[in-house]
Amino acid sequence: ALLPAKIAGEVPAERVSLPAPQSDFPALAVTADGAVWVAYVEWNGVDSDRVLVRRKGADGKWSRPIELSDGCFEHYTPALAPCGTGVVAIWPGHNAAGFDLYWARIDASGSLSDVRQLTKAKHGDFNVRCAADGQGNVTVVWQSFRNDQADVYACRLTASGQATPPVRVSPSDANDWEPAVALDSEGVAWIVWDSYDRGNYDVFLRSFDGKKLGKLIAITTEPSAQFHTTVAVDAKDRKWVAWDDAGENWGKDFSRTSAARGSRGLHFSRTLGVRVVDRGLIYAPQAELKKILTGRMSRYAELPTLAVDGSGTIWLIFRHWTIAKPHEMYHFYATRLTNDGWTLPLRLGHSSGRNTQRPDVARAPDGSLRVVYSSDGRAPGVKPKDAVHALPYVTYLATLPDSQTAATVSIKEVTLPDPQPKWHRRERPRHQVGDKEYILLLGDCHRHTDVRGHSGVDGSALDTYRYALDPAQLDFLGLGDHNQVTAGQWPDGLRDYQWWYEQKFVDLFTHEPVFMGIYSYEHSLSRPSGHRNILHLKRGAPMRLADRSKDSPDNQPPNLWQWIEKNVLTQQGQKVVLVPHTFAAGPLADWNWPNARFDCLLEIYQGCRGSYEAWRLPPGEKRGPTQTNEPGHFARDALRVGNVYGFVSFSDHSSTHNSWAGVWAEAPTREALFDAMLARRTFGASDEIILKVAAVDRSQNPPRYHAVGERIRAKVSHPPTIEMEIAAPETILRVDVVRDGQYVFTTHPKRRTFRATFTDANPQPGDSYYYVRVFQVDPENPDGDPEIGWASPIFVRYD
Repeated sequence: ALLPAKIAGEVPAERVSLPAPQSDFPALAVTADGAVWVAYVEWNGVDSDRVLVRRKGADGKWSRPIELSDGCFEHYTPALAPCGTGVVAIWPGHNAAGFDLYWARIDASGSLSDVRQLTKAKHGDFNVRCAADGQGNVTVVWQSFRNDQADVYACRLTASGQATPPVRVSPSDANDWEPAVALDSEGVAWIVWDSYDRGNYDVFLRSFDGKKLGKLIAITTEPSAQFHTTVAVDAKDRKWVAWDDAGENWGKDFSRTSAARGSRGLHFSRTLGVRVVDRGLIYAPQAELKKILTGRMSRYAELPTLAVDGSGTIWLIFRHWTIAKPHEMYHFYATRLTNDGWTLPLRLGHSSGRNTQRPDVARAPDGSLRVVYSSDGRAPGVKPKDAVHALPYVTYLATLPDSQTAATVSIKEVTLPDPQPKWHRRERPRHQVGDKEYILLLGDCHRHTDVRGHSGVDGSALDTYRYALDPAQLDFLGLGDHNQVTAGQWPDGLRDYQWWYEQKFVDLFTHEPVFMGIYSYEHSLSRPSGHRNILHLKRGAPMRLADRSKDSPDNQPPNLWQWIEKNVLTQQGQKVVLVPHTFAAGPLADWNWPNARFDCLLEIYQGCRGSYEAWRLPPGEKRGPTQTNEPGHFARDALRVGNVYGFVSFSDHSSTHNSWAGVWAEAPTREALFDAMLARRTFGASDEIILKVAAVDRSQNPPRYHAVGERIRAKVSHPPTIEMEIAAPETILRVDVVRDGQYVFTTHPKRRTFRATFTDANPQPGDSYYYVRVFQVDPENPDGDPEIGWASPIFVRYD
């Protein structure tokens, strides 16, 4: 176990927002008269949030909140820029088309100008930052999905109140993320962001004078994931850039069975990096940060923010995972660069909370730095008041200690390695089944985040979306954080506010037809129900609070199904998919009831644990070690007693790039995705194995085609023909057709593609199921368990 980090003490902080409502995602500005302005997003506890601004003047009192009314029901992190004795506010608001940017001016008296819409884009504009030049001009940068990928844009709000046309700053065809901006002494904006252009996240810097862009400067080209960047400009006009580093092959193959080199989960470790750009050359400080990052901080230091105080001293504020249990606690810390190196970090008071939180920093006229952030006050012994309501996030303001004089900073030139190969987008396969053409959507709806106590292996909610969009190139993602339960109440878990902001993230990142977020959570009960992930087509579904004690009726699946029918499916246009998982690992699930029509898919494999196809399969026919020795809980057991399920593979904890749910949809939309899942038109795989399987009834004229998951009738004298086409990234070792738990077809292709047909020579009257299974060499562990893919069954009633 890592020891606590050594720190120099704690900086006091004062509360800005009211103590009761959830007040999150703050921004900060300090104006020429020394007034402090703070903006934040306040949730009403039910169905909407709003952006509020408060001002603290010379009298030391906070003004009443000023609401920035834009007609939108939800908002994300705002930005503030000083403009004389007033401020310019820019913020993302969710309107009918998605998240767009809005802006307004507020004067020192609190008078608000008309709220104006800054952007109108097909998809979300968010992650907004800004910087003011002292002449009334404000450079605004943000991230946008308007071109079906994430790009960085910039514009300038002029002193006359006009907005220049948006300029695309990032040139890559890959996703570009989380820009930050700072101005030099000439008023030129320096914009940083990170890009997946080379398949690993690198940091880039570019200037913008309000009209033209400067040359693209690569700050990092190492093979590791270097992201979450920040920029500051010092008194010599040197550009300081920092980021955090998650290591090599972040988000690539990692499972219970094997892993790519360096891949160890989305949050195995984070370290900080700093470089300096001066006259086009790249340098690094001689002083090393790692010398003052001790104990746990040597492994978990991330999400940096750079700032320069009035003396010219460089400050670095960062997030650190301070305490792992009883629930995860992250705090903000600050260090400054002196003649003796970086100082021992100071903890910022009242800064505990979840992983992905960013502070905002502003310099006051006296040269001191103010820092604003939000905290839910989590600490050992501090629990939410009940299983429904989360601890409230409150906005705080801290002032960093004065620096008397700036350090004489020694820097050394850095030679960057050659960049990695260019990233390429994966094409979506298509599958023709009779006169129907389907498009393949790959996804994962069981990914945990820092909401529920697994940050040693799971990333934050925001980093999980990065993983889905970039290393995995998923078409859809559903987070699978545990709903809060009674009878064993956890100090963390998905309560009301976490459910609200996780749904917000779905809205932020969805950009059909490229990517769809899913409104989902994990419903965590004991045997006989076990755990099920609950997926919703539409936003606003309630979470089910349940008693997980062993003998509770809540653990009976029919009671869950009835609750879904009564409380969720009564919402207009709502659709729901339930996916049992860990049913043969624990908590075990029993198959004593006919499954509901929406309880329709089984998570047959989890990269976190293993496969659950059948009891006591021999080595070479299963993956992972976690199967129970108790019979009756596996996928074949569910089918044997008459349940009708399709197959998918989701990851659960830690595992990345090793659990693939393939869904053959009629269109790349969330609606079509749900229709396909409800029809069980799916497959599950541990690698990017593509299974095209269909049944053909050639006794009909013309022949009648059926996709996987369908229930069909046939005569014993004319059994359907199973058609299969398989494409695998590595050598296919074996292909089986399984009928009612028995192997009725087996072959060993020893190549990467395979096509065949199978017709049952001995069908029996009654109900049967058939599914295709494929084994492939594991490229990271060729002598270990194989990679496996399972097509959903085709259900046949023979007459």
